[in-house]
Amino acid sequence: MNKHSEVRWEIKAYTAETMPLDRLTKYLTELATLLGKPQQMHLLRVESGSTVPVLRIDESGLPDIKRRSDEIRRGVAPIASMQSYRNINRMLKEDKTGASLVEVDGEKSAEIIPFPGISELPPLLKGVQQHGKVDGRLQRIGGAKAMVPIQLRTLDGSTISGCYAKRDLAKEISGHLFEPVRLWGRGSWSLSATGQWAMDSFHVDSFDKMSDESLLDVVAALRKVKADWVDDPIGSILDEGND
Repeated sequence: MNKHSEVRWEIKAYTAETMPLDRLTKYLTELATLLGKPQQMHLLRVESGSTVPVLRIDESGLPDIKRRSDEIRRGVAPIASMQSYRNINRMLKEDKTGASLVEVDGEKSAEIIPFPGISELPPLLKGVQQHGKVDGRLQRIGGAKAMVPIQLRTLDGSTISGCYAKRDLAKEISGHLFEPVRLWGRGSWSLSATGQWAMDSFHVDSFDKMSDESLLDVVAALRKVKADWVDDPIGSILDEGND
């Protein structure tokens, strides 16, 4: 990518003149969460033909966005990013189309992330259960149903949804609104036809209050670790659990 790279998101549905504004806003919001650097992405224009938002990526955000694109392709991106990738594909299915994120360099172009949408193959596995934890700042909690939805925001600004807790537990957690928490529980995972694991839902059993320092310490500690990470850590964990 160049110092200021242009990226085209080619959504093969509607046109710039017929795409509903609220629909386009939802697409762009999910893309920002997927890439994880919304403050370094700028909408330049929306080209027609189909619907093609053209974005400029700041120099400082290029390495992170390139890494996130690779993680999405390999299915090892953060939960919030993989969730947004799935949300985009679901929306594309509803619009009976597909999309592609393309890097533009003069007259050359290269696909960064494909979004199969309507042509996406069904998952190989669904409903795989695994105990685990989710960390983030409590952003939203509440609802009228027995299982209360919870929304977290991660350190990189991504949003994690799909978490649920029973009402009594949700009431306890709600006392820590806008504070960092760790949710413990059981997640339900699906394996896509391309070998990507994605969290479908997370049912919370308990939680711990965290400090801002503890979240930062976790990130700092992970950055110091020198290890041979596997390409599919989630798959490896699930395989170990089935041994």
